[in-house]
Amino acid sequence: MNVSSKFILALVFLFFANAFNEAFAAQVAAVKGKQVLVVGNNLEKDALYYVVDGGKKKGIIKIVNIKGQKAIATLLKGSALKGASLVFRQRKAKTSTQASSTKTSTPTESKTNYDSFSPSSSASSDSSYKSTPRKFRGGGLLLSYQMNSASIDFSLTGTESLSGSSIGFKAFGDYEIYDNLYLRAEFGTMPFNAEGCGGSCIMAINYLGGTLWARYMFGQPEAKTRIWAGANASLVFPLGTGDTNAVNTDDVGSTLTFGFGAGLDYKINEKYYIPVTAEYTLFPPNDEVSASLIQIKAGLGMRF
Repeated sequence: MNVSSKFILALVFLFFANAFNEAFAAQVAAVKGKQVLVVGNNLEKDALYYVVDGGKKKGIIKIVNIKGQKAIATLLKGSALKGASLVFRQRKAKTSTQASSTKTSTPTESKTNYDSFSPSSSASSDSSYKSTPRKFRGGGLLLSYQMNSASIDFSLTGTESLSGSSIGFKAFGDYEIYDNLYLRAEFGTMPFNAEGCGGSCIMAINYLGGTLWARYMFGQPEAKTRIWAGANASLVFPLGTGDTNAVNTDDVGSTLTFGFGAGLDYKINEKYYIPVTAEYTLFPPNDEVSASLIQIKAGLGMRF
């Protein structure tokens, strides 16, 4: 793996680390007047949180009641935007008046129906999105950067390692089975370009094919960023072998590959989202050749 490939992988790691942190942060799920429905882990009753959207503080809320991963909060200052993240501010110390008020209001709070919380009109779009029947959820285009590697056993010179990079293009579609289980189908190009032996050994095989992913989605369906992990199988067909001389081109045919990876879907707005994927793909080896590739994919998707 060359220096540029290592640099790209380092950037991808940092990107996913930041997105992972954002995806699992507490978030605003719905807003109704001064009431705010929050989803997330490790929420604290009577604590104050900043409402943060796009890196800017938009408001301050106070958690008044918690049930599992859902909480009801009161908007104290500014505004609360659906999909915004929460950043812990401080625990609000209770005065004697507040303590008395809390005791009085406890029975009412305990009756809060979190599942029937009625969001404001600004949040209704995602509410209907979640409740609609299972179906195709979106689709779009992906640009793929590939880091290819192969190990070839030559009878005269022994084993040689080949490496290289290439660019591919794919169309994709997402289908929801459950809130946390999605299928993703991809179709497009997967060019495998690699060199070795000081540049004299070449693999330049242009594949076209389809991939089917099974993806487990973390976090809530309403979240702005959803991290996922999954596995896939691909059936690819060679369109051409170019200047390939490292393998017998007569032996190059349709191939079933297997892979696994992780990614995220980042919601731009109610209509568009950005899919990002890091994937490892393994070609079935034989006695002479073993090959694999790492793909970094990003693109633009549109909800149906």
